[in-house]
Amino acid sequence: MELVPHLRDFAIVFLAVESIVLQGILIIYLLQIRKFAKAVTPYVDGLTTSTTRIVGTVENTANTVADTARTTKGTVGFVSERTARPVIELYATLSAASRFARALVRGDEQEAPDGREGAP
Repeated sequence: MELVPHLRDFAIVFLAVESIVLQGILIIYLLQIRKFAKAVTPYVDGLTTSTTRIVGTVENTANTVADTARTTKGTVGFVSERTARPVIELYATLSAASRFARALVRGDEQEAPDGREGAP
């Protein structure tokens, strides 16, 4: 029965050929990956440049928004100090003068806490 040594030799040769074929396929795949990486590199560089520009634009926009917010806050403070407060003080003074005039004209009559005339 000389069949077993022949099968063994055949298996060894088959595995050797299979190993050589698989290594060849692996080398072809690696060369294709290298070729793909070289082809993609310019696009990646372009994306990186575009992304850098976009980030710069966003940063400038954020700074502009922050400056606008500070300016608006200052403007609101200025308007409040120069317009709203004097108007409020004017109305307060007119209201006080009106009550004083009513008190002089009516004499001893007092106004009730609920707004009706006459003492409680």
